Amino acid sequence: MKSWVLVIACAMLVGGCQTYVSAPLKLSTFPNQLEQRRLGDPDHVWSQSELLPIAFAQNPDIAAAQARLISAQSQARAAKAGPLSGLTLSAEYANNAGTSPWLYGASLDLPNDTGVRKTARLTQADLDGLRASYDYEEALWAVRTSLAHAIASRQASSDALRVAEDLADIRQKRLDLLEARVSAGEEARSSALVARTDLASARRRVAEALARRNQANFDLGKALGFGQTAMASLRIAAPEDPPASFIGAMRPEAALGRSDILTAVIDYDRAEANLRLEIAKQFPELRLGPGYAWDHGAVKLPFNLALVLPPLDLNRANIRTAEAKRQEAARNLEAVQARVWIRALGHAPIWARPDCSWP
Repeated sequence: MKSWVLVIACAMLVGGCQTYVSAPLKLSTFPNQLEQRRLGDPDHVWSQSELLPIAFAQNPDIAAAQARLISAQSQARAAKAGPLSGLTLSAEYANNAGTSPWLYGASLDLPNDTGVRKTARLTQADLDGLRASYDYEEALWAVRTSLAHAIASRQASSDALRVAEDLADIRQKRLDLLEARVSAGEEARSSALVARTDLASARRRVAEALARRNQANFDLGKALGFGQTAMASLRIAAPEDPPASFIGAMRPEAALGRSDILTAVIDYDRAEANLRLEIAKQFPELRLGPGYAWDHGAVKLPFNLALVLPPLDLNRANIRTAEAKRQEAARNLEAVQARVWIRALGHAPIWARPDCSWP
């Protein structure tokens, strides 16, 4: 009867386990999908506010940051399940035993997951999830900035290309006119040579403006998550700049809520939790070992207490390392704050301000 109960319990445990599902990746799948994406009506003139949600939905960097956030949140939930436990099964056969020749035994190895060790582990897992959320916000902001920069660069390069092409046409007509006058003997050949040089310079400017527009299309496609085919015919309205008063009012809030400052704070809190954990490791770790034994016909319930001893130096080396990491995180936080308050709030030295004019 006991054997059948054990078999049924094992079958229930195995039946509740999840199975592995293979998910192979083909390297050519995503590039093909990227080139096949389209924005819809080719005659529609898109604004930056219309393109921003599309960039948030299609940008691969945002998708990767979101996946890291989901992974960190899953790890934080998994940390609450506690450390691994152990199960030891034993059997013995004695030919000269009395009532029963067999000895069966089972014992558990349960770590004492309480106190500072549990608190530090859960704190570090929560901080990792919080940092992943800040990284996700940073990815959103980076894509928004890249999109705005790409739209402005595309507009500027398109205007420069039109001006350069008009200048090249004028200089081509001027060269044709001078060559006709040189052939008629009305102008010196040097005038035609100067005009030819000016035309070559104008064509070089056309090539440079075209290269800048192609680079802007590449940056725009990268921000939106589309291939270059969709960017060639994309029509975008001219961007509108926010009022200067709005920018000045938002500077203090932006400086206090920047993701790099919040990430530096997370690094310091994580170093603090790690230091607490290393200090706790200088004391022995208690592990519980309840068990069950069928000792040749007699039922026994043993109970063990095990101690995981610290290193011979009482973990002092790891404690000093954790203290140095905490000090490093503190100095890094100060450095990030200094960069933000100097650059974002306009407290730069007089020679570093953009409105400074040298005497």
